[in-house]
Amino acid sequence: MELSDRLCEMIRAHRVVTLRAREDPEGQWREVEPHAVYIGSNERGFVDFYQRGGFSRSGRLPGWRRLGLLDVLEMQPIEATFEPRTDYRPENRAFYRAFVCTASDAKPGDARFAPPGSPDIDEVINPS
Repeated sequence: MELSDRLCEMIRAHRVVTLRAREDPEGQWREVEPHAVYIGSNERGFVDFYQRGGFSRSGRLPGWRRLGLLDVLEMQPIEATFEPRTDYRPENRAFYRAFVCTASDAKPGDARFAPPGSPDIDEVINPS
């Protein structure tokens, strides 16, 4: 299963995950609430998440983060769940081209929502 599919599964289930990014030191994990997988205006796949603990280069926790899918090295679900945060408003940003999945009320058919399998979307979020 591709990373984007696994992330979307966790987003729909509102499951907290731990992940390690390319820039993170070995053995350091971030505890996050994933809220959306999407295609950015630069044609790359991204995940938006609320980081509630773990490694942070800036030290500012908790807080919102964006990470390119190619920069996620590892991801593991944990038993905790989360409620979608009301302060997450991706529709207010110009950076988003198409959503693959969200923890909010966005549904297929909404403007800028592109489910997996859409032409060229899978190539962007799951590069070979």
